[in-house]
Amino acid sequence: MVIAPLERGLAGLDRLGLPLQAGHPVIADYVRHQLIVLVPAGTGHHCEIPGSRVLRDGKWLLIPADTHGTAAATWLSRPHPHTPRLIDAHRLREALLHSDSSLGTGARSLE
Repeated sequence: MVIAPLERGLAGLDRLGLPLQAGHPVIADYVRHQLIVLVPAGTGHHCEIPGSRVLRDGKWLLIPADTHGTAAATWLSRPHPHTPRLIDAHRLREALLHSDSSLGTGARSLE
């Protein structure tokens, strides 16, 4: 899932209360000002709300090659090497909607 803006995605993750060291794959894209969160395959449609989009089959995602990342993108939470803990798309959607309503923030277009 791609969530914009970055702060909105971070607020949603805060709402879920997921520790960053727990092995949930989360990438901050500082160039596009977006958050990339990995959810189980085939469940992204549960989180399709304004300001988010699903990376579909045939799309490429460039990920940071090391633990430090770059000025363009970095891992906020690195996946566990053997069993990455993917974030439930339905729970992520609810957290984003709650954050949007409590903060009065709006989602921007991801075109």
